[in-house]
Amino acid sequence: MNRLWKRYALPAAAAAVLTVSLGLEATPMAAAATEAKQEAPRLLTQESASAQAGFPVKLPSYLPAGYYLSDLVYVKDLGQVIGTYLRNAGGKPAYLRIKKGEIAKEATGLTEVTITKGKAYAGKRPQEYGEMNLLLWEEEKGIVYQWASGLAVDELKKMAESVGVGTPPTPPDQYEVESDTKEITAKEAEEWLGSPLPLPTKQPLGAVISYRYVKSGKEETVTVNFESPTNPEDRFFIDIMKGDIQEKVGEVPLIDGKNTVREIKLANGMTAYACQYKAWSAQDPNLTALQVLFWEPSKGVIYKTFGLKPIEEYVKIAESMK
Repeated sequence: MNRLWKRYALPAAAAAVLTVSLGLEATPMAAAATEAKQEAPRLLTQESASAQAGFPVKLPSYLPAGYYLSDLVYVKDLGQVIGTYLRNAGGKPAYLRIKKGEIAKEATGLTEVTITKGKAYAGKRPQEYGEMNLLLWEEEKGIVYQWASGLAVDELKKMAESVGVGTPPTPPDQYEVESDTKEITAKEAEEWLGSPLPLPTKQPLGAVISYRYVKSGKEETVTVNFESPTNPEDRFFIDIMKGDIQEKVGEVPLIDGKNTVREIKLANGMTAYACQYKAWSAQDPNLTALQVLFWEPSKGVIYKTFGLKPIEEYVKIAESMK
């Protein structure tokens, strides 16, 4: 399937990465705002997933508008089937985890709720899933299903109630996101932010700085590009968003069911959050992940940069903010 994405700003959810500037492509459980051609999803069939897992795998027939199944994989080391659901126009991803287990143990710390199938358990586990909502239930004795997403619990309940009921929707052949994208000036970027736009002093020598405004749905982002006039490899960019940094960090995609987010205290006193987005590159077959750094130079203003540099380089960039 030929699945093309226009450049837009996902709220730390899924998409692809930096094809134009870095020549990369990324898997759906990766990434961030980019101009890119997306890798075909790693979609096991339900039959294949069931065979690998050793138990029946059931999927939802109801999804919120615009959502589709992007990945369905069996992670042998975890003994889990993980389904990744993304939204066509950007938004909060949803992860379906299926494993053998005891619901009483798996639901520790969560609150009992009711769905049409009977008992379920809802709540949050910030240490594992950030601000994502969780919903757990048993489809059959000893087989625990779990939704993890920034979606509201009521939506997770509807999705849970549709698991195994009806036919799962077929992913669309084309994922094309229309967005309002335009080059803007530094002054226009500051007008959008409503205050002076702080920039790092650590930049490529003689850096050429450009600004781009992107709007997709309700999401707005200004991307600041820093490029060397003589060395095409010496470049980086910063995506600037308005909002709650904890919410943005909480939406970072899991990698093989694991949360990669860690807190870093910067030398300038700010707190940053480092994480990874799973990725691959035709130019570098050894690439498995991109390094990502979020920080908040002022309340409600979120900066994010990511790419191939070691995370220490992005930390230096954030620490040089003036």
